[in-house]
Amino acid sequence: MKRIIHARVVVEDGVIPDGCVETKSGIIASVGEFDGHARAGDVDLNGDWLVPGFLDLHVHPETPESPAAMRALVQ
Repeated sequence: MKRIIHARVVVEDGVIPDGCVETKSGIIASVGEFDGHARAGDVDLNGDWLVPGFLDLHVHPETPESPAAMRALVQ
């Protein structure tokens, strides 16, 4: 599991001021408060904002990947 720690995590009902997001195989596994125990491999955001599950739909139509990506998004 990979962890992102010390993040201000935006969740449905507010903000977790010192949050932790864990992922497994690239999928969000858990979102909650940081437990205070850093591990090797953690990514420390030092208080930066994190919005788990946010999709950036900003695309550049001139890039060759965009047509396939856009088709996948609208299916």
